Amino acid sequence: MLKLFFSTEPFIKIQHMIFSKKITNNKKILDAYLESIEKIIKDNSLKSEQKKAVINGLIKSLTCGIQSDLNLKLITTGYETFDIHFDNSFPRLSFCPHCYQLLPSKTTFNYKTAVSLAHDPIISPIWRHDRLIKTLAFVGMDVNNPFKYDKTNHFDLSYIKYLGIFWNGNGLHSTNSGILKGEGTLFTNGIIDMTEILKCYNFDGMFYIHKNCNQPILKASDFRFGIIFEIGKILLKYKIDFVVPD
Repeated sequence: MLKLFFSTEPFIKIQHMIFSKKITNNKKILDAYLESIEKIIKDNSLKSEQKKAVINGLIKSLTCGIQSDLNLKLITTGYETFDIHFDNSFPRLSFCPHCYQLLPSKTTFNYKTAVSLAHDPIISPIWRHDRLIKTLAFVGMDVNNPFKYDKTNHFDLSYIKYLGIFWNGNGLHSTNSGILKGEGTLFTNGIIDMTEILKCYNFDGMFYIHKNCNQPILKASDFRFGIIFEIGKILLKYKIDFVVPD
């Protein structure tokens, strides 16, 4: 039997050309965020904790927008959707499909810390319309059932080092309710360290570009993840971390 092998390399390059105008528009937003972050860090009138508070707020503005759009899509389509997951939001290839250079992988280690659903930037990739409605109806102080941490359900929350965000992998819909209603506390079970990955890529407004060959390797599931990625590079440069200081 004839077997066909499909490479995504040409498809990514074609996409990159097709979306050139959108990339340019997104790049303006990206540059505005990065310029603001740099100014905040260099502002000597602000204390260290004040700088972190502003940066955290800007990152949260991005994660809240992404989370809001996840809710919007489920409400408007009414069916299951799996558009966003970690592997299509940030680059994690083991080698470059263009220049074949081996690429660093993320490193993980155990770490437990409290996370505020009201304050901290969290992504909880909801995927079912009925669960979205049910958790909003039954979870929250407004329905006399305040959000409660359940270690048998909320057991897969990771802090993404230097990106300043938390990625939830379980208890997605109840966590989403807590985010929307601004209540509740979760606990991380680990950290995903993106330090080496941050050094290998640039984000151009839509695609992650491998620095070694200047070729696109991944279209971000949402361009705001790329903004968070580039903010992470600035935080790495200045050694600013919100959870585990160097």
